[in-house]
Amino acid sequence: LMCRFFSIPTARYFSKLNGHTLVTSGSTTINVWNIKTGVCQTQLFASCNTTSLTQMKDDKLACGHQDGSITIWDISRKCCVKTLNRHSNSVDSIEQMEDGRIVSGSYDQSIKIWNIKTGKCDATLIGHTLPVCRVVQLRDGRISSASLDKTIKLWDANTGECLMTFISHHEVMTLIELSDGRLASGSWDSQIRLWDVNFGKCVGLIADIRGGINSVVEMSDGTIVSGSSVGSIKLWNAEGKCVETHNVGYVCAMYVAETGDGEIVAICQDLFTGQDKDNDIKIWCVSTGLAQHK
Repeated sequence: LMCRFFSIPTARYFSKLNGHTLVTSGSTTINVWNIKTGVCQTQLFASCNTTSLTQMKDDKLACGHQDGSITIWDISRKCCVKTLNRHSNSVDSIEQMEDGRIVSGSYDQSIKIWNIKTGKCDATLIGHTLPVCRVVQLRDGRISSASLDKTIKLWDANTGECLMTFISHHEVMTLIELSDGRLASGSWDSQIRLWDVNFGKCVGLIADIRGGINSVVEMSDGTIVSGSSVGSIKLWNAEGKCVETHNVGYVCAMYVAETGDGEIVAICQDLFTGQDKDNDIKIWCVSTGLAQHK
C-alpha cells in the first residue's frame, strides 16, 4: 500500500462528508479536513467532548457527546443549529436513517431514534445490559446494535421491538453491514465474526489477529479491512485469509474513502506517547504496493 499522512490534534472519531473531506474530533473541537491536501478547512467548537460523528444527507453533521447530548451542525454556517438531550451518558454511536431520522447508541445502554425536525425522541429501544458501542441501519430498514454485553441485537425501526439477539464472542466494539447482507463484528477477543441476519447465526470467523478489533470496513471489491489495538491494519480476502498486514500504530477509527482507486483512511495513534498525542490520519492507496510518505 502506498501511504501518505498528516498529523491532527486530539482525534479519535471521524466521518466523511464526501470523497475528499473528513470531519474529525475527540475533544470539543471539530475539524473539517481536505484529505488530499491535509489542510483544515473549518473548525467547529462544541461545549462538550465529541464521542461520535456522522454525516447527514444535507451535508449537515450530527455529533454525539460525552454528556449524552447530540448536536446538529451546519458546516457552511459554522454553527450548531439544534441540540437533542435525552441520553444520560456518552453517545458512542450515531447514524442517520434512510427516512431522515437519527439513531443513537449510548453508554447508558439505550438506543434512541430522533426526529430531527421536531427535536423529539420518537422511540427508546431497551434491551442491552451494558453500553451500546455501535448502531447501524441495515438496507432492509432494521436497526442492528452491538454492545459490551456480548450481544448483537436486531430491532424493528418502526415499532422498537427487538426481533433477534445474537450471542456474540466478547465485548463487541464495531459492527458493519457487508455488501452481501451479512454483518461483520469486531471484538476485544481479536476476532471478526460474520453473521447471517435472517437466522442470527455466526457463519464465518476471522481470527488471525492480535489485539482488540476497533474498526472494520469493507472495500468495493469485498476485501475486509481490520484495525486493531496493537497497531496493525490487515486486509482479508473472501476466504478469510490475510493478504496484507501493515503496522501503523493504534487504530481507533477507519473507513474506505470514495476515491478512484479506493483508499483506506485511518486515525492512528502512538500508545507510547499517549492516545491524545501525536495523532496521524494515514491514507493508503490500495492500487500500489509501494510505501511512500507525504
